[in-house]
Amino acid sequence: MIKGIGIAKLGDSGGNGDVSQWTEEQIYYVGKHGSNTNDGKSINKAVLTITQAIVLVNLQTPSSTNRFRIEICDAGTYEETFTIPTYVSIIGFTAKIIPSSGHITMNDESYLIVHTIEVLSVTGAVVIAGMGISYIHALGSFINDTAGAFAITFTGKNTLYLTVNRIQSIPSAGKSYFLWSDLGSSVYIDIDYLQSSGDSYAFIIKDTTGLLLGRIKEVSSSSQKPLITVSENSTINLTSNKIISDNFLHISETAQIIINCPDITGTITNNGIDGHSLEIYPQKGFELFCSDQEFDLELGTVLTFPMPYDMQLLSVKANVITAPVGADIIVDILDDTSTSILSTLISIDDGEKSSEDSATPPVILTSAMGNDKQFSISITQKGSSTAGIGLVVTLIGY
Repeated sequence: MIKGIGIAKLGDSGGNGDVSQWTEEQIYYVGKHGSNTNDGKSINKAVLTITQAIVLVNLQTPSSTNRFRIEICDAGTYEETFTIPTYVSIIGFTAKIIPSSGHITMNDESYLIVHTIEVLSVTGAVVIAGMGISYIHALGSFINDTAGAFAITFTGKNTLYLTVNRIQSIPSAGKSYFLWSDLGSSVYIDIDYLQSSGDSYAFIIKDTTGLLLGRIKEVSSSSQKPLITVSENSTINLTSNKIISDNFLHISETAQIIINCPDITGTITNNGIDGHSLEIYPQKGFELFCSDQEFDLELGTVLTFPMPYDMQLLSVKANVITAPVGADIIVDILDDTSTSILSTLISIDDGEKSSEDSATPPVILTSAMGNDKQFSISITQKGSSTAGIGLVVTLIGY
């Protein structure tokens, strides 16, 4: 569990927010059995709505030394729109919240801990406001099944800690967005299961210094849209046990991405923009020995090989033991239809032994390399006055 989300850790971000240290006078109660004419200071005198409890709390002027908890003591659905003040927590372990007619707005040092949150309207969402830290913990599900809806949005450069048992982003028609951050906010996640379908975007992280860090235990997505879209120098660092996604990751501008997952099925796309950093672990890879280590390289197809397993190609490189002189070595990789899978071919510069030193790095056009599919290595240029010797091509992917 991410630091700051757990009930016993509500004060980790600063101040005295530990539940065990809150006094009875600092707790207001909400329940289906209540009435908004009650004072809300006991279970027997609970108010009926969360909105009324917030009104009563605001009269007490919450502060870092005067924190309040609103406890939802009855199970059921609470269809309301409200703003959680700074230094206030709303806790309802069996409650379902639906912001169907407007936004739930969270301010700095505010907490929302309930069983289920469901977005049923394009005007309903959780809005993270202020410039500090907010916390959301859904013990059951966080559901967005409405076309055009944004489940979580930001109004500033905030920090959100998000812990959810199950995220469902499953609109029946039209686009939907689970989390959209375009103001450089930081999002720390701990999610057991994420499911998306239709035209649903799960996470869109944009703007300089945008950050998405944490864990998604398992992902299942049949959405036509990317599960994660990242751009503008934002950073993604995620860990997962299993990701099944038709369209896993889209990189639209320069970004830094690290994914640690032993079982990924899905594609990665980009807008052809160089400069991003993408690392996926654990990686697959193997070396292809394309010539002997004694004689000059020859032009044409030098090796044909079947893929030993499915792989999404992340990078390619080439090395020789004798550098070319007078001209570069240029190497192509072709599929079983003799079509290049590279838009910029592998080049070992004149006088160099590795393509990693090349002034023109290779660019992958087609990343999917299917199990048992035939591929071939072709040398289109081998040097001039001195040909290269001992070519090895390395494929790295996931």
